[in-house]
Amino acid sequence: MINLKIFKIIPVILITILSNSVIANDYNSGLIGSESFFEVEALISINSLIAANYPEAFGVLFTLISPVAVATERDKTIVFTAIGGASSIGLYNALELKKDQYSKSDIFKRNMILLNAWYGTLYLLDLNRKSSPNSFNLSPANDGLVLGFSHEF
Repeated sequence: MINLKIFKIIPVILITILSNSVIANDYNSGLIGSESFFEVEALISINSLIAANYPEAFGVLFTLISPVAVATERDKTIVFTAIGGASSIGLYNALELKKDQYSKSDIFKRNMILLNAWYGTLYLLDLNRKSSPNSFNLSPANDGLVLGFSHEF
């Protein structure tokens, strides 16, 4: 059962996830592209730090709030990828990383990798959407995923 720790991190997670809508100059600008690299890494680091301290609470909230994070996006492919990725990360935290076999450092590292891969996938999908000669491929492998991206000049 989730204890009262969840209520301590709700405002931080909400601000972190929804900050893109607040920062963007145009509300309809979408999920990707309106922030700098440092803003993205700061948000990912904050989320990973929260997850390291409260993996179960973070996972539950990240899963439940994931549809809200893409409220400004118009492209359905990005919306479904964003919701699916966020829900998967949330469930991984809530179900797997809550176990005692993971240290806070391990949980932080895993979330940094997962959140960067998730955001990077959304960024590449956004590049592909903008009528540029890009090719993007994400396919399963024996021990993980293979990410392929090519750009023609």
